[in-house]
Amino acid sequence: MPQNFSSVIKSKSTQERVMQMLLFLMEQKNLVARPTIERTLNVNARTIFRYLNIIEDEWKIPLVKSGGRYGVKRISSSNQNTFTSEEVQSLYQVLKDMPEGDMKQSIREKLLLIYQERKQAESLMEQRIMDKIEWLEHHVNQTKVKFLIKIKNYTSLNGDSVRTRLLAPIYFNTINLELYAFDMEENVPNKELKVFKLDRMEGLEKMKERIPKNFEKEHDLSRDPFGFLIKGQDLYSVCMNMDLIAFKLFELQFPSLMSKIEIWKKQDKVKYRLQMDVVRPDPLVGFCLGQLNHIEFENSDKFLSALKAYYEQYIQVNLGKLGI
Repeated sequence: MPQNFSSVIKSKSTQERVMQMLLFLMEQKNLVARPTIERTLNVNARTIFRYLNIIEDEWKIPLVKSGGRYGVKRISSSNQNTFTSEEVQSLYQVLKDMPEGDMKQSIREKLLLIYQERKQAESLMEQRIMDKIEWLEHHVNQTKVKFLIKIKNYTSLNGDSVRTRLLAPIYFNTINLELYAFDMEENVPNKELKVFKLDRMEGLEKMKERIPKNFEKEHDLSRDPFGFLIKGQDLYSVCMNMDLIAFKLFELQFPSLMSKIEIWKKQDKVKYRLQMDVVRPDPLVGFCLGQLNHIEFENSDKFLSALKAYYEQYIQVNLGKLGI
């Protein structure tokens, strides 16, 4: 390749055209002949050589060249269009060298969201939960005729019981990974829907018997903003006014709840107000405890009492592990 062409990117439009060629090469399974690149991107040979120089010398992306044909050198995992959590961490570190500004802040927030999503997805894959999710989606939510199922070696909440359960499934909540079902082994006249957590199941098996006809009626599956089943549960009303710091963290942690935020302006001060009813306080515990100095609560006594009880039962007793 000629080396006398400048590899310095002089304009944003040039950068976009180089990126376009790079993406074109990456999309091809085989090496691409130079005339094909010229016709596809509507550029001449001199421009192609210059762009290839930029990709290889300035951007440090290794290329494969053979007899006038070009491509991007790949590693086995680079064909995926998703980042691993380690790759996101590396990108976040590189971001430190970028000048401060709105673009840097936007990229930072997006990387944090991607990191959170990838860690969750990798955790699911490690626990083989994805297979169970697809199984329940197919056999419970998508099927027109529901059959009894067995959940194998189900661990109780306190961990003192591990046994196989026979259930009549009604709905699988993909948000919280919970199965709403009737316990067929429960010998009571009026069965109530119960919640079974996916991460406590070792396996699933579809039975030949259909669920009882009286279970096929419409059920009240109303859920709170975090996806918890409301029927028969007390609700906790929470109203919090957040400053900008708390609001930004809330946006990162709960992007699906942003539609519930109202912006209040009073005496040149901006507050971000959230009002909702929840079944349980635990989805908000970490956020609320970490941002107490940036949140003002209103008419939330019942929620705050539940928050305090959760803290005393599950957090305070474990502070010794941190040497506190």
